[in-house]
Amino acid sequence: DKPMHYILQDIVYHAPWLHSQITPRIKQWIEENSDANWKMLRHCFRILDVEQIPLEWFSSLAQLRLVTSDRIEDSIKWYAVWVDTAPETGIPAVKSWLSEMNANAASEAAQQFILQLLGDGRMEGGWVYYQKFKSVAYLTELYILMYQYICIEDDIARTGGVYSPTMRDDAQQARSSLFNLIAVIPGNDTYVALMELSRSHPGEGHRPRMLKQARNRAEQDSDDA
Repeated sequence: DKPMHYILQDIVYHAPWLHSQITPRIKQWIEENSDANWKMLRHCFRILDVEQIPLEWFSSLAQLRLVTSDRIEDSIKWYAVWVDTAPETGIPAVKSWLSEMNANAASEAAQQFILQLLGDGRMEGGWVYYQKFKSVAYLTELYILMYQYICIEDDIARTGGVYSPTMRDDAQQARSSLFNLIAVIPGNDTYVALMELSRSHPGEGHRPRMLKQARNRAEQDSDDA
């Protein structure tokens, strides 16, 4: 009847040699406990040995939990798990999910989703474990999607001083982080994506920056060749 997640936390950080041995039991426990505490799940996911558990298991688990979930807070986390492990199906699912909401609800859900995926600078990196979405194509897709629902005209402009960041502050920062992740990936795919953003970025004022970043990418790749 007492919280036990601190034991899992110790195993995560201080007993990595044990992870592969207890992976089968952790996996079975997750499958049998659909209402597991999220703190427990976070530690369990970090313990699971990726050599024993295929990524398809995580995305299938997320989809199964989404069918039975009746709390949006839980759904947001499961969508993040899905996108993290199977972005090819997870991102279209998030698009469909957000499109079914009214504007205010979709904006709030998008903010919570991107923070669960990437973290807010004070979390443990959100629910990202396997980072399958960290390719140019998927990051660009997510970036455009977040601009659609975390609208630039609603951004909060801080002018200095002491303040407590709100979810909106963190979400717009996470949205920007998606672009930063794209820009540092070397190669022609990044250049092409940045050039496309310089022509079609939802915020027209950002297009010159996209063009500058595309040129920077080309120069850096040329120097490294």
